[in-house]
Amino acid sequence: MVRGKTQMRRIENATSRQVTFSKRRNGLLKKAFELSVLCDAEVALIIFSPRGKLYEFASFVGFQNLEFSSFLHFIFSLPPSVFTLASFSSLLTICFSPSAEQDFDCALCFVVVFPVTLLTLTYKYTYKYFSGSPAVCSGAEMVRGKTQMRRIENATSRQVTFSKRRNGLLKKAFELSVLCDAEVALIIFSPRGKLYEFASSSMQATIERYRRHTKDNQINNKSVIEQNMQHLKHETANMMKKIELLEVSKRKLLGEGLGACSIEELQQIEQQLERSVSSIRARKVLQYF
Repeated sequence: MVRGKTQMRRIENATSRQVTFSKRRNGLLKKAFELSVLCDAEVALIIFSPRGKLYEFASFVGFQNLEFSSFLHFIFSLPPSVFTLASFSSLLTICFSPSAEQDFDCALCFVVVFPVTLLTLTYKYTYKYFSGSPAVCSGAEMVRGKTQMRRIENATSRQVTFSKRRNGLLKKAFELSVLCDAEVALIIFSPRGKLYEFASSSMQATIERYRRHTKDNQINNKSVIEQNMQHLKHETANMMKKIELLEVSKRKLLGEGLGACSIEELQQIEQQLERSVSSIRARKVLQYF
């Protein structure tokens, strides 16, 4: 018996769609990380939820000391022809044949798999269609609990695993875009330098959306940081005043700095000392019994 091909459609129920998005988003992030570690690939992943919330992951060695926006700054400077020439990879053409009924106009997931450094990335991405020279990739590892994930040392096994996981990542990105109202853009460089990509809409539009989002967030974050700094300065000043008052009160109880005290203040200090002495004497009595 032949099992009919199930047509993938957008999930109509909003709650189910949101739950599915959360699960598949986490799965996509996990698969991107695993691809980068096991197969010597460098991965960057951006996901906008249907509600506009941003999720991102980057495994670039150079990104350990760089903000992701620094990488995007380079991408934004690329000529439009770069994206036009690589609108769809041959792999995606073979794997997926999206019909007109499939909805691609939604949120965003932008995945990039590149080799090790930003410098290498610049070379590979800009000159992919002119030189095609691959760069050497390095390994990576990450500890999760007691299970340690490492780069696959055997070259043949690593290439086979890359092919399978690459297809899986592309498939999951495609499914996320269809099922969950997500607009997805995916770029993959294999360890040998071969480029694969998928975009459910314009690649440039996807990147432009990310740029606008990060720019707005930077402005908002700057405003929030300034507000927090002002609040912290105010709280610090109040705390310093309280500490100073406590220090003055302590010195007065020790009989220091009483020259400037009024009669009322001296009486208050005397009453405080008498209460303290009474408490001490009561405690002493309890100690005897």
